[in-house]
Amino acid sequence: MNLSIPIYVEALRAAGGGAIYQARPLFFADPIARGERLERLLARLAQDIDRQLGVLGRQMRHEELAAWAFAPPLRTHRLDLTLTLRRRTAHCRFLFVSFRHFGRRLAFTPSVPEVWFDLSRGETLTVRAAEVLTRHFRDRERNDGDSDPEALAVKGMAYVAPLEIAVRPPVVPPEPPRLRFLMLGGEAPANGADELRRVGRCLDWQYPDELARVVRRDAELVELTRLLDAGEHRPILLTGPCQVGKTALLEEFVYRRVEARGSAFRDRGNVWLLAPSRKRQSSSSCSRSSLC
Repeated sequence: MNLSIPIYVEALRAAGGGAIYQARPLFFADPIARGERLERLLARLAQDIDRQLGVLGRQMRHEELAAWAFAPPLRTHRLDLTLTLRRRTAHCRFLFVSFRHFGRRLAFTPSVPEVWFDLSRGETLTVRAAEVLTRHFRDRERNDGDSDPEALAVKGMAYVAPLEIAVRPPVVPPEPPRLRFLMLGGEAPANGADELRRVGRCLDWQYPDELARVVRRDAELVELTRLLDAGEHRPILLTGPCQVGKTALLEEFVYRRVEARGSAFRDRGNVWLLAPSRKRQSSSSCSRSSLC
């Protein structure tokens, strides 16, 4: 089952004056990824979402997993609003998302995710958004004594982009654990996908900035591609002294393959580097693994 999950990406101002990026699922509060490099944090966010969906897929019921499948056609609008509060007037810019659902046109801003509203026929989004946010921040002034819409406004880049995640929940639900009065350790069966993520990292998900590039190794890359795409699933051993580029050659193979297919995130046929924390030896072996 392939899910297209809308991701909200925003550029925030760092303390040193630079920019730091933040990304999270549009319709969920977490997981959240922050970092200075956009490609790196999106890869990390995809892994966090994939791990969370894997946990939800192994539950007895899939209501929570089904909620992640909500991805209607979206339209984004960047609006400059004037909010007349009790003590002052605030001029803010927000990114709004609108979509149709159950015959209604709904809208909200990811900056204030708790406030949703609908648009009637003939209403403009700018007028309706200013009315709703004005009432929201006035209520905060009355209840909390202070409100700061400028702190929540968009300062720079902000957009919504889809992220493709493949989820394969088990066909048969797991059996409930049997009662044990005395035992050491846990009784839960080991999950191959979780163990693979625990001891390794997926090189496909590191595309593009986290993969090493090599030059003038076309002959070796052609041979490596032929062996890995042969479909025989035979072990392949790369040998050579330290720092000659064995891992870089494999990462170049991954880079070109992901670039050709156009997507870094899929659940089968990925290349995994196992035990990356161990010291590299004079030879390394790499095999292609598949997530179940």
